[in-house]
Order: sequence, then C-alpha cells, then structure tokens
Amino acid sequence: MAPALSPNQSKHVLVIDGGGFRGLGSLLVLQELMKMAESRARQSLLPCDVFDLICGTSTGGLIATLLGRLGLDCATAIDIYKELTIAICGTNEAAFWEDLLKSNDGGLKSAPFERSLAKFIEKYTGLADTPMALKGDRDVVDHPKTNAFVTVTSEAPLYDNRTHCIRSYASRSRQPPPSEHQWSIREAVRGTLGSTIFLSPLSITSKYSYGDAGFAGFSSPVAFVPKETQALWPSGKIGTITVLGPGLSSLAPSSPRREWAVTDSYAKKYVDKIMVKLQSQLSAQDTLRLNAVNLVKQFVTLAVDTELLHSEFTANRQTHCTRLCPPLGIDNIDLVDCFHADVVEKAVKKWLQDEGKHILSAIACNLVELKKEPISTDDARFVIPPSPPPNTNPGYNPRLDERRPETMIEYLKNYRVCFIIDDSGSMEGERWSETRDALLEIAEHALRQNVDEIDMMFLNHHVLHRAVKGASTILKIFDAVRPAGYTPTGATLQKVLDEHMTKLDLAVNTPQYSTIKPLDIIVITDGVPTDRPKDVLVNAVARMKHARHHPNAMGVQIVQVGDDPEAVPALKDLMLGDVGSMVDTVPYKGKLTPQRQHRAGFKPGFQCNPTPPHSRARTYCAAAFISPKSSKAFTHHHAAASNSWEKLASWKSPGSHYGSLHQLMTRAGVADEHAANQGSSSSASYAGPICRDRERTATPPRVVTDDSELVLTANMLRIMYIDAQPCVLPR
Repeated sequence: MAPALSPNQSKHVLVIDGGGFRGLGSLLVLQELMKMAESRARQSLLPCDVFDLICGTSTGGLIATLLGRLGLDCATAIDIYKELTIAICGTNEAAFWEDLLKSNDGGLKSAPFERSLAKFIEKYTGLADTPMALKGDRDVVDHPKTNAFVTVTSEAPLYDNRTHCIRSYASRSRQPPPSEHQWSIREAVRGTLGSTIFLSPLSITSKYSYGDAGFAGFSSPVAFVPKETQALWPSGKIGTITVLGPGLSSLAPSSPRREWAVTDSYAKKYVDKIMVKLQSQLSAQDTLRLNAVNLVKQFVTLAVDTELLHSEFTANRQTHCTRLCPPLGIDNIDLVDCFHADVVEKAVKKWLQDEGKHILSAIACNLVELKKEPISTDDARFVIPPSPPPNTNPGYNPRLDERRPETMIEYLKNYRVCFIIDDSGSMEGERWSETRDALLEIAEHALRQNVDEIDMMFLNHHVLHRAVKGASTILKIFDAVRPAGYTPTGATLQKVLDEHMTKLDLAVNTPQYSTIKPLDIIVITDGVPTDRPKDVLVNAVARMKHARHHPNAMGVQIVQVGDDPEAVPALKDLMLGDVGSMVDTVPYKGKLTPQRQHRAGFKPGFQCNPTPPHSRARTYCAAAFISPKSSKAFTHHHAAASNSWEKLASWKSPGSHYGSLHQLMTRAGVADEHAANQGSSSSASYAGPICRDRERTATPPRVVTDDSELVLTANMLRIMYIDAQPCVLPR
C-alpha cells in the first residue's frame, strides 16, 4: 500500500461479528466499501491493503481469516464462504433444521467442511496445514500490512481466562494451552466455528479443546481490540473501527441488561418459525421443539451479549467506530443465509443504494485519503463512472448504473444472458468440443450457485431457447446441433436485439420497466461473418438513442475461438462507426470460464504479450484485439501514431454526452498530464499506438499506458488503433 493512502497514517480495524452462518451480508457490504475506497485511491485495493487489523469470531472469524490471513478479495471470499457453508449445512433447509435439532452436540457432519477448508488453504498458501502466524518474507501470502486474529474459547472451565486470540502476528500475551502448540490456519478456523450447534469443538489434545467464543459471551471480538491494538502500535493512532454484524440484533429485546434471561414465552415466536420449516412426523415434534427452544435461547443470549459488548465499547472509547448490520431480507432466526442467497443479496443491495451508500461513503473517507492529483495512466479506471444521458427514460433498472460484473455468476444473476453459438461448418471438430465444454462448465457452476437459467441460439437454427435450466438440458440442446452452413452473425443478433428493444419500448412509463434485466449477448464464433453484423449494431444503437433507453440496457461480447486470421479484420471492423455502448469486450483468457473474467491484461505492470500461436483458443474480442506481434513490434509504430493522436483529440460527436476526446481527457486530468510529460501546455499528444478495452458502464474515462499501448475507455466512445492503423469515428 502507498504510504499516503491512509489519512494521517492512522490505523484501521475491521471487526466481523459471529452468529450463525450469516456472513454473506457482511461480505457484500465490505465489497461495496472496497469499491468506494478504490475510487478514492484510484488503485486496486484488497481489504488487507486498507485495514491494519482484521478480526472475527465464529463465521466472522472464518471471514477474517480469508481476508486478513489469506489476503483474498471480497468476491473470492464470497465464493469460498458459500462453498464452505454448503459443506456444513447442505442445500436443503428442511433437512438442515431436522439434523440440527436432532443432534444438539455439534452433530453436523464436519468431514466435508474440513476437506473443503483444507483445499482452499492449500490453494492459497501451498500447504493444508499452513501456520496461522505469518512467516514474513518466507510466507507465500505476501501482505505485510495486515494483522489478523480469531477468537476461541476453552472448553476447560478451570482457567481464569477462557477466551483467547489466535493471531497471525507475534504477541507477548499468554498463548492458549498447550503453550508450545503452533496453531495452523485450519485449526484457527475450525476452533472459532466449533460449538455444540454446527460443528463439534476442536480438540488440540485429549486435554484441550476449543470452540466458538460467542457462546462464552464474546460473539464480537471488539472487546479484544483495545488490548491488541495497544500491543501492536503503542503510540499509533486508531483512525476507524468498522464492525460488520450478522443482523441478529432484532433477536434481543430493546435496551437489554446483563441480568436479563430468555424465557420460554419470549422464545416461542422464534421456535414457531423453526417448527414450520420441519418435515418430521408429529410423533417427533415434541422432542424437536424442546431442542428448538434451547437453540433459540442460545442465539437470543448471543444477540444480547453482542449488543451489550458494543454498547459498552462505544461508551468507553473516543475512537470512531461504525457498526453495520444491514437488513438481510430473511427472518432473524434463519441461521444460514446461503439458503436464501438471492434474497440476502437483493436486500443488501437495496440498503446499499439507500441509507448504506452514505454510511459507507463516510467510512471510505476516513479509510482512504482522496487522491487529488491528475489521474495517472494506471488508475483512471477506478474513478466512479458517469451518469447516463440526462434525457434517459426514468424508472430504468438500477442495475444499469452499477459496475459491470466481473464474474460469470454475476452476469447470470443480474443480466439476461444469451449465448449465440456459431454452428457454421468451420466449427466442426475441436472448436465445437471446446465450446461444448465451456458451456457445460458455466452451467454446472451456475447450478451450484442456484443460478441456472440462460438463453441459447445457434446461427443456423432460428429457434431461441429461452430460460434453459440445468446442464443436462443445455447439453441436450447443444448435442442436437451439428456444425454446417454459413455464419449469419448479423441476422441472429438482429433477432435477439429487436426482441429486447421491443420489450423495453413497451415497458416505458410502467412499473415493469425497472424489472427488465440488462441483456448480455455472448457470441462464440471462429470466423468471418457472412452478413453485416456491424450494420445491425449501428442500427440498434440508433434505435436505443431515439427511444432514450439507458445505453447499458444491452451489450454484446464477441469471443473468437480458434485462430482464423481472416476473422481478425472482420472483428476489428465491428468497432468502426457509431456502435455506442453496444459492443462490449470482456476477453476470456484462453477459454470461457464461469469464474472471474480477466479483461485482456490491462493491469499495472502488464506486458502486452501476444497469445502463443499454438494456443488452441486464441481470443480476439471485438476491438479488444491484441496484435499477434510482440510488444517491441508495437513500439515501432509510435511515430506513425503521433499524428493520428492529434486527429483523435479533436474528434467530436454531437450525439455523445461526453463531448470531444480532448474534453474527456481533460476531465480525467490526462490531457494536462500528457502535455506536462511532453514539456508543453498545449493539447495532448501521445506517440504510441492505441488499443481499446472497455468495461461498459463499470468504467469511467480511462487511460492506461505502458511501452505498448494507450487504452481509452468511455461509454458511447469508440477509438481504436491496431497495428498503427488509426480508426476514428466519423463526425
């Protein structure tokens, strides 16, 4: 992290409370907070870059370990959290509740969870039993800024101090017995989750076992923060403490006291909600109900303890502390959020769009110092994107103003995704098999995430398969088609685009308008179109503008498999002319994948190396084409590009709400920076080739440079320079 990132060099603490498997909301909130921090800092940031101490209890301890010890980003942590939760709780909510209530001694099966946990630890550290304590330069996980701890409680009642911190850093505090034991990451997670409810306590030896500190009165580790921060930074200033809660506060009565105890009558309303979820016969109901009463009492007590902890902490501290417990949209006694992941994500998103937006913005201001210098070549992409044209129809789907998804699962959840598959004769053989495998992988991954609908259409078969569900159905449709015929890309795009635009037209000024998902078309092709898809795209943009629809209501990704050299200029040609924000480019690196989509390597330090000629799936996505020449070959054309840059800088489009390219650069602070670099205060010039990478609505005006390229990104703006041949939009 840059030294000046944190205001006044103060320290920042992230606290993640426990309480059932209800951590998804915390991760979603943190993910949005990180986006705001990135926007202020204008650089990519992980939680371990921003927070100096990350701590948690129970599921909060699991999340703290993923973020603070393994140094993961929020999106990856969300995926892992979901998989580990399913490994413990399964996917059937009724079966989960019956298993939970039938065994009140931590009887849920732990083996699947422990296997999954070991798999992830090994993946990110190299060893399944990597120590919890960081090893400095010898550690595979390199994030020297952040410290992490989780809390556990001893099962032995004879110890005066039963609750302990398992740390990633050295400490003079008394270690949990046996004192010579070196805790692994796996043990720390297993220990903080251990209880008589979900997983049995962790046994270090036959004498010592540890479990969730929440059931010893410390469901939040916030009480340990003062001592830990004082030991870490004796003279350091604590800037912020951010607490993420699981949304259990409503289980507790208002203004509870320490002496308050849960009664059967108080627990009854929650017990009734649990019993409705069961499928057991009436003969078993009495026993299960009694167990449900005990379970509810434990969680109500946990909620009361948490409220009291935070009240006492904030009353005695002057440090700025913000506690975030967004509504999850599920019942407060629903202990597993992954059973209702869609509901939780929708509820948290709504909170983030309303009151949460301002709260997180204030936290981000305290976490990260605003970068006021002119936008540099690498960080312009982190600035918050501009709004749509002012005459855009009101009441559109709020998703259209959000950042473009980075994972296929996000696309499937929030977009109507339509795969258009090239079934022309040239797709026969390996390319056809590769496309089949890619669709199968995406379908299976989506099914695991409870997102299983896509649309499918083939170029030479005029049936649009709508809302296809499940991998088996996708394969049945795919295997019924055999590659043959031509490549009518334009005609197929026309059918899908026209249908969506008509749907938008009919919904304007109705409540349905806000519910229409943005359309994302993924065209998988290997060759030259036999018609004119460019005309289709230009006409679609014109129709969208005329109807005043949001420019991000539709997007097209064009992915080339294979290495047909004739296809390259054809794909480049798609970007000439006013295609607005219609064609998007999210290059797939080597193959289609349901996980994170890597955008053609435009990252700090990236060298624009070509895809090897022998690659079986060289990918050229519309104008995000990377020349098969080497990086050195690019620099050969620097002088030739200089004159073209002057022309590009003067280009204006009356229909664009961004104005001229020079205005765009000036707004981003880039024009002045380039002028300064050239020793001149005049308009910008750049002696280098121009390539284009675009992330649709997610990306603001962006400039990225290295020895080989300059990338400009903005809605409604199309500029491309490939192989020293400038392509400028007409006036």
